[in-house]
This record gives sequence, C-alpha cells and structure tokens, in this order.
Amino acid sequence: MTMTTPNFDDTEVKSTDGAVATEQVNDGDIEGTGEDALDAEVNDDANLDVDVPDDTDEVPAEAVKTNAAKPAKASTATPRTKAPEGYVKPVEFAKILGTHLNKVVPPQVVYSYIKNNQGEGARNPFPTHEIEGYAWYIKPEEGLGWWDAKNTRVAASKDERAKKAAAKAAVPAAASPDATPVVEAE
Repeated sequence: MTMTTPNFDDTEVKSTDGAVATEQVNDGDIEGTGEDALDAEVNDDANLDVDVPDDTDEVPAEAVKTNAAKPAKASTATPRTKAPEGYVKPVEFAKILGTHLNKVVPPQVVYSYIKNNQGEGARNPFPTHEIEGYAWYIKPEEGLGWWDAKNTRVAASKDERAKKAAAKAAVPAAASPDATPVVEAE
C-alpha cells in the first residue's frame, strides 16, 4: 500500500467577505540553496534560545565551601544497643548458628523460632532472657543446645511417623476386625 502526498501547490483562501482567492505556493526553495524554508527554520541553530553561562561569571567564595566546613547532621536513627556480656541478639545468634551448622541461617529463621516457641503453650520454649526491657537476649550455648535438641526431636518424630506408616501398611486388609467376607447374592 503506497501513500501519496496531496499537492498543495494551488491553495484557495476564503476572505471574510466570502471572495475566494487562489494563491500560487512556491516549492519552498530558498533562493537557489536547495533548502526548504521549513527545514531551514527547524535546523537553524541560531534561532535557539538557550541560556549559556558566561566564562567571566565567577562563583562567589561562600558558595565554594567544603563539606568539612558544614556542621555534621545529627543522626535520626537511634543507635542499636549492644547485648550485655555473655548474651547475643537474634541477628548475632543467626551468624553463630550459621558457623555451627556450616551453612547460612537468615536472621528471620531465628526470629521465627523464637516467636513460635514462647509462652505457656510451647512444649520446648526457645531460651531467651529479658534484660533491661529487651526480651530476646540469647546465651549462645543455650541457643545452640536448643537448636541441636530441636534437630534431634525432629529426627525422632520423623522416625516415629515412618514406623507407624510401615506398621499400618504391613497389616493386611483381611486381618482388620470389621472386614467381612463378601458373598454374592443370587
């Protein structure tokens, strides 16, 4: 599909009194230069209105201050308190646990185990200590002991479930007390 451009060489212009005048439009060539008037206007950099700084402009001396001259901003973040001697916070415990297990342990995992294994309903509460209003200080040796005991409990639970599943599968269907022989009716 080809598109053709309409020829606007002859243009009709209506005046306010209703008379129609025909005007002959030239091809746009600017006095033999071969350049169209519209192209010349668009490509003419001299008509651009751009602010260019003068080379003679000097920057005031007060504007050229070093960062050392500025007063230091007060930090808006409160500094994190260090754990008391012999205790660590959950993020630090995650690092210690990672070296104990020889793999990376994200702090979120430690926070999750602490949160889900606290309170009166917890069978094996995570060993945390409240000191100075912070309730999740951990003694590293207690935390590692709890973690190792947790792994032992999980392994024992898996073994027990596997034994129950094997025992259930070993019992034949005919040996069940409510199994009655099927008799075909005539």
